[in-house]
Amino acid sequence: MRVGFPIALVLALASACSISGLDDYASGAGSSDAGIDVRDATNLPDQVAPDSSSTDAGSDAVTPPPCNLAAPFGAATAVTSLNTSAIDGTPLLSPDELTVLFMSNRLGGALNVFTASRASKSAGFGSVAPLASLNFAGADTWNVALTGDGLTAYLVTDQNAANNMYVATRASSLVGFGTPQLMPSPIVSGNHPFVTPDGKALYYTDETTGPKYQIARAAIGMPPTVAAVPIAVPSLDVGIPVVNPTETLMYFSAFDHNAFLSYDIWTAKRATASDAWSTPTAVTELNTAGFEAPSWVSPDGCALYFTRAPSDPNWDIYVARKP
Repeated sequence: MRVGFPIALVLALASACSISGLDDYASGAGSSDAGIDVRDATNLPDQVAPDSSSTDAGSDAVTPPPCNLAAPFGAATAVTSLNTSAIDGTPLLSPDELTVLFMSNRLGGALNVFTASRASKSAGFGSVAPLASLNFAGADTWNVALTGDGLTAYLVTDQNAANNMYVATRASSLVGFGTPQLMPSPIVSGNHPFVTPDGKALYYTDETTGPKYQIARAAIGMPPTVAAVPIAVPSLDVGIPVVNPTETLMYFSAFDHNAFLSYDIWTAKRATASDAWSTPTAVTELNTAGFEAPSWVSPDGCALYFTRAPSDPNWDIYVARKP
């Protein structure tokens, strides 16, 4: 694993109360003390972002957002129930924030993907279990993105002595993923995949443009159609993109890829998915002298989960909310 540009985003799964049916775990390992079983595959509707312009039937009142989207985030809070003395990062939350996937080397050695659940947003997460079919013996897996139906996974591992992006599929959320296949060029050399819930667009860090990294978007088809995302921060690389389901809000990192502690969180917006992105701005209330990289934004834009590392390998998971 390359420590200089190490982590990625995982896709927000379906808008159910849990991220369901991800794998078969050892007896009891897939359940938290909140009674949420991540092996249950009965609730996997597509994730849909709230539409703040929509109205209730028979009413002209516009549904207000649940937070002040124009305000800065409040103070970031460490998710202590997930953090250990090991590397813990890249959290992906279900839309209700009750189930999480994240990366950790808590078992020693390689980085693997883990999952946990909780009863409410204010509760700690319960027991943690590895996502077995996307973890590989003798290799790191640190970048995973899942489509909203849970049937397609994009991942980056260093198996076979190479750092490449793969895709894996399965017929049902009740079974493990099949053997991952290399993505086509140039996506194979990408990092930090983030796929939209409908599976139609894959955002990732393009490291092939040199000397600066950039954000790319692939329209998934046969073959995928790749285009650079026109997001730029002067004198810095950009990458680790996280978008909302409507592709109108993006968080990403701006950094010098040769300096681990240079990573900071930035954001850009647009009115519709066909509009140009706004000039990016730094999320200064969350950035420190350490490493910060975004990982998941709630569909309503009110919560951002991210990884913070004051030093390497001291990585932890944090959340910040708008008032």
